[in-house]
Amino acid sequence: MKNKNYRFIDLFAGCGGLSLGLEQAGFKPVLFSELNESAAATYRANRTEEEYPGLKNIRDVHEIKDKDIKQFKNIDLVCGGPPCQGYSAIGIRRTHKADKKDMARNQLFNEMVRIVKEVEPKLFLFENVRGILTGKWTEEHKGKIFDDVLGTFQEYLDDKYHIRWNLLKSSSYGVPQNRPRVFIVGVKKTLTYANKIEPKKRNEIREKGFAIDDGFLPEPNGMVPPDLIDLLDDLNDKDWKKNYITEKYPKDAKNKIQKEMRARKNDEDNYIGINK
Repeated sequence: MKNKNYRFIDLFAGCGGLSLGLEQAGFKPVLFSELNESAAATYRANRTEEEYPGLKNIRDVHEIKDKDIKQFKNIDLVCGGPPCQGYSAIGIRRTHKADKKDMARNQLFNEMVRIVKEVEPKLFLFENVRGILTGKWTEEHKGKIFDDVLGTFQEYLDDKYHIRWNLLKSSSYGVPQNRPRVFIVGVKKTLTYANKIEPKKRNEIREKGFAIDDGFLPEPNGMVPPDLIDLLDDLNDKDWKKNYITEKYPKDAKNKIQKEMRARKNDEDNYIGINK
């Protein structure tokens, strides 16, 4: 039985994809921050007041103040994936013509560091695209953005946290998606688990990450991701031209992954069939 008492704050929450994964692992959001109104509405639509009483959205992360988070002191987790347009290799928008101080969207990680420092959660989790590893503030400084991001977490938080990072691929864990992502993880030094963690120098951590080696992140599980037929065949609607819309599943699920994709929230055994 999963522990349902873990609590977390989700920054830059989007429509709630990261939250959903955490909820499936037994966590519950107590506060989220999402500036985009449509994304925030989607997040809300999937989390009712009855199920999540008091769940609040503070749209602009800059507006999260001490009074908003003092009740969450020492909660289990603060997580976030700041907007990545400035780091992404696809649709990159960095021209190197603007000063670093003028690129506010690229520096939202500072707000996450501030909130982690104030809340002092047991764990924190930062997630972003692979491009952050090679992104640069200027043409001459390849990798400088990640140096700044990781360095800021270390400068302000490593007195209380063991901090590690790694680059992971979803496909290495059986997920049908190549989605490489950088994760920075902090574990509070006062936790019993932290006694087993060997301290490392900042430059060592910058070079090798160690998040998997030190057990901050799981090792790849060796599962082979399902192919497209296994994953999507139940969505193939041969009658779609009748009204050019498919309003229900045209077929029942044929395999485990299709059933998992239809699982009702908090009820993995009750999937949505063709007559539901």
